[in-house]
Amino acid sequence: MNKVINISLAGRLLPIDEEAYSQLTNYLNWLKQYFGKEKGGMEIYSDMEDRIAELFHDKLKKDNISISANDVQSVIKIMGSPEQIVMETSDEYIMAEEAGTTAQQQTGNGPAEERTNLTSPSGKRFVRNTNDKLLGGVCSGAASYLNLDVTIVRIVFLLFTLFYGSSILLYLLLWIALPQYAIPTTQLKRRLYRDLDGKLLGGVCKGLSSYVNVSVNWVRLFFVFPLMGIIFFNIINEDDLASFCAAMFPTLIILYIVLWAILPKASTLTEKMELRGEKIDVQNLSAALKTENSSTAVKPRQDNIVTILMKIIAYGILFFVLGIFAIVLLSILAGLLGLLFGFSTAGAVVMPFADIIFEQSWQPVVLYISATLAVLIPIIFIVRWLVHIARKPQRTNKWVGYSLGIIFLASVFTLFYVISDVLSDIKREYSVTEAKVLVQQPTDTLRIESSFDSVVTGGLGQFSFVRETVNGGHEFEIMSVNVVPSPDSMYHLNLIRKSNGRDIRTAQRYAAAVPFNYTQDNNVIRFPRYLSLGGIKVFRGQLMTAEVQVPKGKTFRMGAIPKSFSQQWHLRTGGGYTINIKQHPRWSPNTVYKVEENGSIVSVP
Repeated sequence: MNKVINISLAGRLLPIDEEAYSQLTNYLNWLKQYFGKEKGGMEIYSDMEDRIAELFHDKLKKDNISISANDVQSVIKIMGSPEQIVMETSDEYIMAEEAGTTAQQQTGNGPAEERTNLTSPSGKRFVRNTNDKLLGGVCSGAASYLNLDVTIVRIVFLLFTLFYGSSILLYLLLWIALPQYAIPTTQLKRRLYRDLDGKLLGGVCKGLSSYVNVSVNWVRLFFVFPLMGIIFFNIINEDDLASFCAAMFPTLIILYIVLWAILPKASTLTEKMELRGEKIDVQNLSAALKTENSSTAVKPRQDNIVTILMKIIAYGILFFVLGIFAIVLLSILAGLLGLLFGFSTAGAVVMPFADIIFEQSWQPVVLYISATLAVLIPIIFIVRWLVHIARKPQRTNKWVGYSLGIIFLASVFTLFYVISDVLSDIKREYSVTEAKVLVQQPTDTLRIESSFDSVVTGGLGQFSFVRETVNGGHEFEIMSVNVVPSPDSMYHLNLIRKSNGRDIRTAQRYAAAVPFNYTQDNNVIRFPRYLSLGGIKVFRGQLMTAEVQVPKGKTFRMGAIPKSFSQQWHLRTGGGYTINIKQHPRWSPNTVYKVEENGSIVSVP
């Protein structure tokens, strides 16, 4: 058994046994010596080395442990043996190939046939490619059949899932119907790049034109047409067409920017040949290098008026989009900073209420930290990106970005977990009405007042609806008073208890725990302003409503009552969690009201 070693080839780390490594080293040394003799030969060698590394990488994806001697021989056969390279790179052979008169082409045998046979097993067949698959190899097989970049086919399948998932059904049918075949990695791989040769802006249009083999002017016209249409159709008063172009324009701009961002640029001969759909071997590399060298020796032509106009339009659109992007980015940054400041302020406001909101002591701390990190990390990302653009460092530590991304995802997950855990405590509502009997029926105008309270506090955290007691508990303004017409000629009192909880039984326990005492002195009935939760530590929307039933035609007087007597706090959980303050008729202190015969309640001058 040969010893396996790890080598770095064209930036790829590959495991290879000693015998294979010896063969590969001899082959690479011969290539470097042979091509190093001529101008531009080292570029051919570099491209060949990259291609060899890619072929080895594809072989390792087939669950191979390491590169064997047979793998090296297979790759040498693909790239060309030293004898073939000497023959194929000679001027006579290249001229004969260009004229189509070589013996291999006439007989259909030899290396020429191997280069032109770029289809699947037997001719042009649509199969599932098991050599390059994510699921069933359908997209990879379609890309090989259509001679397209597999990424494009996968994106098209993904986009068509938006149409009621139609591509999912098509994918499953093709998965069942198509035979599977391991398409050799030596076959043509056509990939989409940005072509910077002759570019106007970014090289997207030039890359697309080379990929689909059409004139670059048609592709540029496709992207510029909406802008021209907006101007032209507005001049001739075609509002519908002008509106269509106006809606199409930003879509194409975004598409161009996305392609600019995600497509790599074709900077090497290998990438340019992949873009044009040419097979990468010694002969094609040599011919492409000679063509490139000859084209650089020709003086470039001056731009004509159409090219200059296209450049003006392209750069005008670019500056406009960059301006919008800068405004949006600064707005996002300012919003995040404001949100961060808001979290800090909200934390200072909420912390005094932590004991009555959260059941566990760790919840407010984790919530505050995760919310801060969820806002702070995007700010760091934006600042780092702006610094990177301004300074353009040669090396960046990618682990910093990975770490920040992991912390951001963890903080967002923790934030939603704590919030959902707290909200689950109020997902059930409970309400019960208790009929109370007035000890005395009023003989004159009924007066409703607040019980005398000698305790004066500024409230908890400067809020008056909750206050802390001397024994460390809390009291709340959860007393509400409502007046309705009596069904008979008597005065009645109903006490309505409400609360929320994690379940109905918990909500019932919360509601029943709140103590309630009222006092009556002949015509005066007094209700407490503040109520405790009766030993319950957390506030879950507990509310006590005193429903006073006054006979029709009678009057009643609101005495010295607090504002809270006119409100009902209701934590509504249907269709989302909202706090709804149901307003009773706004009771004015020291005001007389009358219950009309129709049931309405009006104030009496």
